[in-house]
Amino acid sequence: MSSKVEEVSESKTIQINNINPILESLGYKLFQEIGEGSFSKVFLAKYISKRRQLDLACKMVDANAGPNNFTTKFLPRELKILVQLKHPHIIHTYSIFKVKSKWLIFMQYAKNGDVFEYMLKNGALDEDLARYWFRQLSLALQYLHKLGITHRDLKCENALISEKYNVKLSDFSFARYTFDNKGAPALSNTFCGSFPYISPEIIRGRLYDPKCADVWALGVLLFIMLNKSLPYSESNMKKLYEKQMKQDWHFRSKRAPLLSEEVKYLVRRMLTPKCSIRLDIDSVVSSDWVMKDSNIKMLAPDEQKALDEAIILRSDESYIQSSTCPMTARKKVKVDGAQMSKVQIFPRTWTECSYSFCLPSRRPLGLPLDPTRTTVIVELPDTDSSHEARQFLGMAI
Repeated sequence: MSSKVEEVSESKTIQINNINPILESLGYKLFQEIGEGSFSKVFLAKYISKRRQLDLACKMVDANAGPNNFTTKFLPRELKILVQLKHPHIIHTYSIFKVKSKWLIFMQYAKNGDVFEYMLKNGALDEDLARYWFRQLSLALQYLHKLGITHRDLKCENALISEKYNVKLSDFSFARYTFDNKGAPALSNTFCGSFPYISPEIIRGRLYDPKCADVWALGVLLFIMLNKSLPYSESNMKKLYEKQMKQDWHFRSKRAPLLSEEVKYLVRRMLTPKCSIRLDIDSVVSSDWVMKDSNIKMLAPDEQKALDEAIILRSDESYIQSSTCPMTARKKVKVDGAQMSKVQIFPRTWTECSYSFCLPSRRPLGLPLDPTRTTVIVELPDTDSSHEARQFLGMAI
């Protein structure tokens, strides 16, 4: 993608004509469209203040465009989860606005695309680079599972590559909590995810453990990074299920000799059709292959801090209650002529200004804000990792 920022053409500005002036008064501006989903569009954006200027991505979701369960179930859950996440290997969310029926989610812009695009240009990954990126995704997933959250749409396209060539997990459209309002484990029955990555228990159409299904999808992702092909290329669901149950997959003949026995064993254990013997994410993170590189064996301070906070937060009763209660509108407020809903996202009893809420202002992102004023605009501090992956670049085959 060209680094040049071009404003959206007139034909594409119909839906944001009345939004951009409002955003500009808050320091934000939308530019060209760079992606599209079923009920959303993604725009290149900027945040500009006297102190700093940030390139951002803005996901614009039209709450009226989707079916009822999207508006009442999936979208509110995604928004609630986004403001709770703070991890160096998860795409950082800066602000969330609502203008009429449209939600605008401003997040970190991944300047180097995603893992799928990277492999199209460079081929299958060398084991060292694959290990580095896979470890980052595994730590992100471990953090989510410790919080009682599953992603449910892990794939190469949702593994974004930052400016420093670190991988960050994105797109929480299908994410959900794995506990009920009493904190007890809750199974899933939603058929979701991308077809090549779905596990056999999802295909069976019964209640399934979404954490176990996440590990399967992560195993498929690892296979693709090493092999530049899918473990199962079937488009017929019945045949796909049969092959999954037989573990009928193979590395390409020219790739297999280049791969270590440790990574082959890890993929095999992650793509085990029975959940009861499939590895959990903790076992994946501590596997021999991931721990093989002494340079990344220990958790970095920001990784350890995020994991510790997730464990503490998951045991907090207020976190459990707020995560399982509906997100309800309180009242309407006027901001520069725009009607915006004032929404209670979740109580702040467990935070120490990690998640700040404020009325619209030109205050630079990341600075402490008034935690007593709760609106739909969410300002979060930057959590970009200091890790650098450039040492591994050039190792794609």
